[in-house]
Amino acid sequence: MTQPTQFTTSQFTTNGGVLGLDRSAMSRVVARSTVQSTGDGNHGAHAAASVVPEESSNSPALKTMIDQRVHWKNDYGVPVVVQTQIQRARRTMYLSAPNFAFIRERYTHRVGVDQLTNVLAPEPDPTSVWNTEWGGGIDIGVEGREGGGVSPRYGQYRASMPESSLMLEPVRVGVGESIDVRFRAALITPYRWWNRDGYANPDHYVARTEAFSNTLLLWAYPEAV
Repeated sequence: MTQPTQFTTSQFTTNGGVLGLDRSAMSRVVARSTVQSTGDGNHGAHAAASVVPEESSNSPALKTMIDQRVHWKNDYGVPVVVQTQIQRARRTMYLSAPNFAFIRERYTHRVGVDQLTNVLAPEPDPTSVWNTEWGGGIDIGVEGREGGGVSPRYGQYRASMPESSLMLEPVRVGVGESIDVRFRAALITPYRWWNRDGYANPDHYVARTEAFSNTLLLWAYPEAV
């Protein structure tokens, strides 16, 4: 009589005759990082095409809101597939016409072997390439000012985005390898920006944006061996 073929795996355990799963057979969150935004609050122009009045231009670069990194070395003993989860806190924006502002995100990763230094993902630079963008604004035109020139018509824009979550593409991390993930969220005002001095009534000017916080989770799913 032919005996049935039996396949076994080191990912099974037995305890008093009860079959179980080894730690290397179960998926889990292997790394977590939560970072608070350092750029929340009132702001001016950031990487604007132009600024009104021109002499008040004071910030040509994007403004970093969140700069974050999470690193994990595979300790399963088997190859795993790692999926990065981005958990954003709510975001809010309050602007006066005719201004627009956006939060751009860029995330990068790298898999390799830690040696004298840990594996490091490329720097996430949302200046020219970004993965996601959120924001908006309002423009209802301009009107003449006493003594000449123009100023924006009164208008205000409020926006709020609830908490959101994004799962990135799975990445394979072999035995002894590490994965490094970096994330950056930056504020940009890409169009013409009207500073406070450009308004007939400076009290009508408002520019406030909040990203609050961001959490990165690394989920590991072991391969069967």
